[in-house]
Amino acid sequence: MRGKPAIIEIAKALNLSRNTVSKVINNKEGVSPKTKNLILEYIASGDVPGRASPVSSPVSQPQKYVVFTYHHENAEYFNDVLANAETALKARGYSLLLNVIRDNTTDNIQVPPGLYDGSACGVISFNIFDEKYWEEIIALNIPSVFIDTFYNPYMFVNKTDIITVESASAIHNLVTRFIAKGATSFGFAGSNHYCYSMFQRWFYLKLTLEENNLTLDENKCILNMDAFDKPDAILCIKELLKQMDTIPEVFICANDLCAIITAKALQELGYVIPDDVSIVGFNNSSEAQRQIPPLSTVDAHPDLIGQTSAQMLIDRINNPALPHKFVMNQSDVILRNSTSL
Repeated sequence: MRGKPAIIEIAKALNLSRNTVSKVINNKEGVSPKTKNLILEYIASGDVPGRASPVSSPVSQPQKYVVFTYHHENAEYFNDVLANAETALKARGYSLLLNVIRDNTTDNIQVPPGLYDGSACGVISFNIFDEKYWEEIIALNIPSVFIDTFYNPYMFVNKTDIITVESASAIHNLVTRFIAKGATSFGFAGSNHYCYSMFQRWFYLKLTLEENNLTLDENKCILNMDAFDKPDAILCIKELLKQMDTIPEVFICANDLCAIITAKALQELGYVIPDDVSIVGFNNSSEAQRQIPPLSTVDAHPDLIGQTSAQMLIDRINNPALPHKFVMNQSDVILRNSTSL
């Protein structure tokens, strides 16, 4: 528990403006119900205690609650997952308490205290890939659902419930269509081992090429995820692109952020999208639509991920002896002008 909170801390944790947080705390108009609810739930969770606010003390919250613990990276995707998970849980009488894993704590992730004292009914964990953290939660024998998992899922399958997005069909669909249009050179941008869903995008890109007697040249891939996270990411990617003998005709990217950075780096090097190279992202973020040209991507349906993760947790709470589930939700290709399809 931290001391007296500051608006800037809440804004940073939820990736919102300080003005938006201030309006909610001071009960002013001009904030959407969805965003207002997200801020109030965060304050009520106890992660930001000690400040007078329009929400009740955690003591007055319903006795049945679920901890939603997450590493906050992709704010838009996360907000859609969270909002829909919360709606589904509240409909069943559960309140949702948020536990934020910050960038500077990833080497020593702490399990939320409510999971030790038995006061929480269950936990949904989003975007946290730390083996010790998973092992500790599973050892507590508390109902748990993890959103996405490690690239080698055998480590935890059948030990907890897991939900992720199905990537294989979308990637196979895209690559097959590019090949039918005459493309023979492909690259991958982003991590191929960060998590299961990203690994699937890499794996099925390679597999689909092999089915068509083509190979994925890793010299035309940007697999250094750290490069995409740097403040000067575009400059870093430009330098990596310059090292390639030739630029591939198509870049399949691990997510929209990697695709956007790759596209901007290529454009600064003088390449025209999609005339010289096609770019495809993954997640269908609103930012993808605002690119020039708008980014082709794959809709991962985060709203459905949120709803399904909540239902899986409720099923586990009500039936703890059920066999564990590994669920993959459908994804859908969204074609825009960054591709030649």
